Formats: sequence, structure tokens, C-alpha cells
Amino acid sequence: MVITLFNEDETILKKIGNLLVKHNFNFVYVKHDHEESNLSLEKNKVNLFRFESLEKVAKTFPLHYKLNKNITLNLKRRCVYNEKEKVEIPLSTIEFKIICTLLDNLNSVVTTDLLLDRVWGIDDPIGTDNLYVYINRLRKKVELDPKCPAVLITHRKYGYELKKYIES
Repeated sequence: MVITLFNEDETILKKIGNLLVKHNFNFVYVKHDHEESNLSLEKNKVNLFRFESLEKVAKTFPLHYKLNKNITLNLKRRCVYNEKEKVEIPLSTIEFKIICTLLDNLNSVVTTDLLLDRVWGIDDPIGTDNLYVYINRLRKKVELDPKCPAVLITHRKYGYELKKYIES
């Protein structure tokens, strides 16, 4: 899950980081108005970033996110890697925006309207049919079985959800 915190000092961030580790959060995303730097809490495997967006973090750090047992999302390279087939599958710009929006709201349903706004912008007259096409393309890249999705879930007439992978 990615969490946004505003203008907190480093002492508070460390306390929050320790708390989040107890609840198995993967990383923490922090938005600040001033200087851009990062604070790494390696012993807790939590990174606290002072950046404006997940996309900006993706351009700066080689972040990887495990979607399921065979598929890993590489945010820096804008691709997914299939470990079973040993192949890297690039994501289109639209697919990358969709997955970043869903990753920002991991394990939460993102409404269709919010996805349309974040990906295409409010002024672009793109319909839900186009979103559906891109979700299907993305699903073929990130699911073990696209016909029976476990990672990218559709909530009919409402939106989409990216599920957190839990290793067993």
C-alpha cells in the first residue's frame, strides 16, 4: 500500500514507519512542499520518500512490486517481468498510469470516474469502453490466468481494485 503524508518531521515519520511495518505495508510515499530527499529505514524495510507522485519516485528509484508469484512490476522501467517465462513485458503509457493509480490505492476500489480523470484528464471525452480495453490488456500482462483474475479485480458498475500479493 502507498500512503501519502503531508509535511511531517523525520521523528514522526520514523514512528509511523515502525507502525506500518507491524501492519505489513510495502512502502510509504511522502509528499512535501519543500526539498526533495529520501529517508531509508532499511532495518524495517520501509522507505519514506519526499516526492510529489509515485510516477516521480518511479523515475528516480528502481522500485519493484510483486503482483503474484510469477509477475513483478518494475516501476522504473515501466514493465512487468514474468519470472516463469523469463520475459519482460513493457507497459504502455496508459497502462502504466492505470497501474500507478491502482497501486496508489492498493486493496481499495478505485472508481471508474477517478481512473478516467487520473489517466486521461477531466477534459478528455474518453469513455469507459476505452478504459475496459486497457484494463483487459493490463490484465493479460499481470494475471496468471486473465479469465479468472486474482490481482486486478473488476467491481461491476463501480471500478477496479489491485490486490496485494501475500506470499504463502
